[in-house]
Parts: sequence; C-alpha cells; structure tokens
Amino acid sequence: MKKLVIVFIALFAIQAQGQFQFYGEVDSNRWEGDLYLSIITNYRKINGVYSEQIIAKTTPDSLGRFMFTGNQLSPKLGLYRIHVDNCSTSNFESNHFNGHCNDSKSINFLATGNDSIQFPFSFDKETFCETKSNTPNADVFLKIETLQDDMRHDFSQFRSQANTNLNIKNWYNKLLAYGENLNTPLAELYIFSIVSDRTGVFREHYLQDLKSSTYFEDLNNRLLSSYPEAPFTIQFHQELNADYYTVSQNKSGFPWIIILSIIAFVSLSYNFYLRKRLTIQNTKEISNSTTKLTTQEQKILDQILLNKTNKEIAELLFISLSTVKSHVNNIYKKLNVQSRTEAKALFKGN
Repeated sequence: MKKLVIVFIALFAIQAQGQFQFYGEVDSNRWEGDLYLSIITNYRKINGVYSEQIIAKTTPDSLGRFMFTGNQLSPKLGLYRIHVDNCSTSNFESNHFNGHCNDSKSINFLATGNDSIQFPFSFDKETFCETKSNTPNADVFLKIETLQDDMRHDFSQFRSQANTNLNIKNWYNKLLAYGENLNTPLAELYIFSIVSDRTGVFREHYLQDLKSSTYFEDLNNRLLSSYPEAPFTIQFHQELNADYYTVSQNKSGFPWIIILSIIAFVSLSYNFYLRKRLTIQNTKEISNSTTKLTTQEQKILDQILLNKTNKEIAELLFISLSTVKSHVNNIYKKLNVQSRTEAKALFKGN
C-alpha cells in the first residue's frame, strides 16, 4: 500500500509540473538544417540566435515535421524562440552561434511550461506566419513586428526631417499605447527595447518622457511582482535606474557633438580605406580558393551561384542528393564560408 501511495504521489507531481509541446512543419526543400528552441532572458537579444539561450534542438523528419516537447520549462509565462537556418553547425565559432545567420527564420512567442502551440508554416518569407495556442497573446511578437513594418513604411514615405520628427512622436506614442493595452510585461519589454535603444530614433523622446511619465516605473513594479528573480527583471531595473540618472543630470556645455562627429568622420574614412584593401585581398583569396575545387565541386558551385537548390543540382548533374550535400560541405570548407548566402556574397561583383 505504501508503494502504491508513493507511485501515486510521483505521478501527481509529474502531472502538476506539466508538459509542453511546440510543433509544426518546415519546407524540407527550403530548410536543410536543425531547429532550435531558445529561452530569452535578455530582451536586448530578442532577435538572433545565441548559444547561451538554446535549450533544445530537433531535426525535422522527411516531410519537414518537427516537435519540441518536455517538462523542464517553468509554469510561469516565459519568452521563447524557435529558429531554423541553413548555416553550418560544424564550426561553433561561426556566425550561427554568434547571433546572426543570413539564411534563417525565427519566431518569438510567449508560453508556459504546459502549453501546446502549433506553428503553421507557409512559403519562404511566411515561414512563421501565425500560431495556434491556448495562451493569450502567445503571438503578440508577430503583431509587434507587424507594427514595426507599418512604422518603417511611414518613415519611408518622405525623407524630410519634418516627416521623421512627426513619425518619431506618433510612433513612440503608438508603441507605448499598444504595450499598455497588452498589460503583458514580457511583451512590453520588447517594446521597451525598441524605444530605449541607444542607437534608435526614439531614444531622445524616451529620455524626455521619463521626466513625466509613470509608465516605466509601473512596468518595473509589475516585473518585480511577477518575476522578482528573473534576469530580464534585474536588467530592466538597472537600465531604468541608469536612464533616470541620465535625465537627472544637468546638460554639459562641452561640444561633444562636434567631437563625436570628427571621430565618426575619421573612423568612416579609415573603414573605407580598409574595405578597399580587403576587396583587393579577397579577390586574390577567392582566386586561390577556387583553384582548390574539384571539377565536380566547381560545377556545383556554378549552380549555387545560379540559386539552384540541392535537389535541382542533383537532377541537373544526375547525382544523388546526399552526394550534392557532401560536395556543398566541401565547397564551404574550401571557400571558408558557412552558407550559400556567404558563398554567393564572395563572388558578387567578381
């Protein structure tokens, strides 16, 4: 009887912990690599892929279907990303694990540790077009990104300073109003990362808003209440305090803008000089690299430069798909690149 009670308690504990399922499909002809599940604890690293955030990897089946499942996630609402790309994983120092891959797609979403979320996939640019979830606002990041697309459109209508200034004010207010209406702190952090970006167009407007608005202090209190020990809460608290300190200081009369402009001009000039030298050097290196390719590898490289897929190349050269993939990997190594995009970039303009 005691054993039965122990088994029941164990089963109840597993049930209480919950199990998540994140699943969907990718186009197996378009995407050849693995998929990664990441948990995002730094809202400044929402876009991109970072090795320290990855918690799971899966390989889609022959039809492109994939699933992430388990019971290790927190029952609290968290911010996650699923990412797919065609970058090589053979070199862990490559761009793939440094936050960037030119040939990639990702989706950010909200979920709890017992959520079941389906990600329908469509064609190429609409790879992650929508989500089906039992969590409210799971797909809020798609909606924020749609807002950003509308914002870019408005900014591009007229290149005048007057239009830029008008849009800065209008879109700053729109983004903050959208965040307030959501009342979802994790999504609001994404908006905060946009408006407070030190290199972004909203930075000055945000700093001025800190002098009178109570919204950011309210967000800070809600984060401390819901996620008191979370890294992103500590990060937000520290950044907000630093920004409050910035706006509290008296403006200095020192001509920093002029000095920074001179530094920027010198830096740009030097970068232009280095780029010119690198172009000459790269041309020589490309010539040396291509001489290392076998006749078959050269034929496959020619097809890659014509934007042919592995399947199309296999049909054109009457060889198997696995043989094409093997040759492609050899080409990447010999050219010292990680993807088709990088290979094509090497020969652009040559």
